[in-house]
Amino acid sequence: MAAFGWDAAIARATGLASRLAEALRERGRQVAPRGPTTLVSWVEDDPPGFVARAVEAGVVVRDLPGWPYVRASIGAWNDESDSSACSRCFRERAARHRPPGRPGDAAAVARIYNEGIEDRVATFETRPRTPGEMEVRIAREPMIVAERAGAVVGFASWLPYTDREAYAGIGEYTVYVARGARGGRVGSALMARLIADAEAAGLWKLMSRILVGNDASVALAHRCGFRDVGLHRRHSRLDGEWRDVLVVELLLGDAAQD
Repeated sequence: MAAFGWDAAIARATGLASRLAEALRERGRQVAPRGPTTLVSWVEDDPPGFVARAVEAGVVVRDLPGWPYVRASIGAWNDESDSSACSRCFRERAARHRPPGRPGDAAAVARIYNEGIEDRVATFETRPRTPGEMEVRIAREPMIVAERAGAVVGFASWLPYTDREAYAGIGEYTVYVARGARGGRVGSALMARLIADAEAAGLWKLMSRILVGNDASVALAHRCGFRDVGLHRRHSRLDGEWRDVLVVELLLGDAAQD
């Protein structure tokens, strides 16, 4: 896996933090000191005005416990020559590098995910999840949440595409936004941050399989630079009926260079 320039990532994040703080001050808001992990986005070449639009929407993206666990392993990824060693490093460092999430995170994530299940366009899952189940998921995934006015209104994460070592740099992402927050740029803020963090973690590709009919998720993927690469027909059954999924992908890091 190619080495990642962590100093460069911090420099990018710091520059974006300055832009975000300046935008807030222009709107007469107090700006508390924040580290780069609270930024809306780390993307240096974000779409014109993205930071300003995110500020206007009042969206802030923050890490849940899995992300420090991923970041702590970046140095090992640079040093190790094979992905299996990196995977071992992930497991060994997990307990030491995960701070606790905030009270209510798991309940909020469960509520938003269950809305997606009820809508029948976001997932093949049909059983609602409990906060306890989502607490386990939060602890083991690189998950981020979006907040507006202090309330969690969306979350995003990625998981390995497969456990085969040859594909260790491919992640499959998921994004969920609360019903009441849809159409408010929450998904865009989550995706911008997720893409940058995934690249920082050494991934060379993000992909997703989106249920055909989930027009909002397809539009979000396209806005964020993902391209359609194929259709899996009759990928699984939902409520007894076969459903197709659209496969989208975005190349990252060296893989994105022509």
